Amino acid sequence: MIGETMYTVCERCNRKMHPRPMPFGPVCARKIGLREGGIQMTAFFEDIHTTILSGYAGLRTPDGVLVVRRINNATQRPLELVGRHSLEGINWGYSGSGPADLALSILADFWDMESSEMAYEQFKDDFVRHWGDQWEIDDHTLINWGKWNLKL
Repeated sequence: MIGETMYTVCERCNRKMHPRPMPFGPVCARKIGLREGGIQMTAFFEDIHTTILSGYAGLRTPDGVLVVRRINNATQRPLELVGRHSLEGINWGYSGSGPADLALSILADFWDMESSEMAYEQFKDDFVRHWGDQWEIDDHTLINWGKWNLKL
């Protein structure tokens, strides 16, 4: 496309890459939840309006872009995603591979990967598959859930 900005260095890891319209290479793009074509771009959106001070929030925009944020003392950052099951990236609102990857990503970010791997499918069934276009879950809820499901 004429006039389109082309990037030759990944803005996340600073590695050289072939010219592309995204500021991230394919590996870094997947790690931050970014897909070419604009479907999954968790890093490039404004903060999500939430009612919680600490936890996680997600938003499905009208054009289908999925935005997921970690919230800590009302400060938001993109959630770093763990891709294990879905080739399409994270998702929510049903019981599939995209919601499984989101569940694993949230639990790995909140606790650790080892604990998360034991219980992310249960977390998906308890929460992620029920979420609508906009959702939030606070740290207190995660701690209480972890006491029962991670034996913390």
